[in-house]
Amino acid sequence: MQESKVYTYEKMFKQMSEWNETVFKESNEDGWDKVKSSKGEYAFLIESTFNEYFNQRLPCKTMKIGENINNIGYGIVTSKGSNLSKVINLAVLELRESGELFKLEQKWWYDKAFYNLQDGRKRELSLSNVSGIFHILIGGLVLAMLIGVCEYLLHVKRKQRKKTIVLNTEG
Repeated sequence: MQESKVYTYEKMFKQMSEWNETVFKESNEDGWDKVKSSKGEYAFLIESTFNEYFNQRLPCKTMKIGENINNIGYGIVTSKGSNLSKVINLAVLELRESGELFKLEQKWWYDKAFYNLQDGRKRELSLSNVSGIFHILIGGLVLAMLIGVCEYLLHVKRKQRKKTIVLNTEG
């Protein structure tokens, strides 16, 4: 970020450098520990793959906020001019097209997530998990309708009284 020519990154680095507290960490683990111990007072910028992996681990005290800054994908490093580069690129492309990369990510990031396990079963987001909010919304809707009907009846009753008073004073 310090040497970036992207305006957003330059601005972020300048702002973070001006803060009194040391915000830069030596490793991802140091940043992760700082986030968990700061009680919501510290955010850590990190690549999305590492973030997704650690968000699936106990003690589940962190979460991703916002969208990714950019999507570059996975990278495998070989020495310059290596014969392996072409072979690895083709293998990764084949794994991606066959869906195997997606399956591996699911297996290692989500299927093995510690916090998803409860009594040996995976917890899934289902209608029963979120039905409470729908009950509250329906209850609010029914209450609003009842109040609307009551206000309408009161309005009609007041109008009738005014007509009755006007007719009595004329006659």
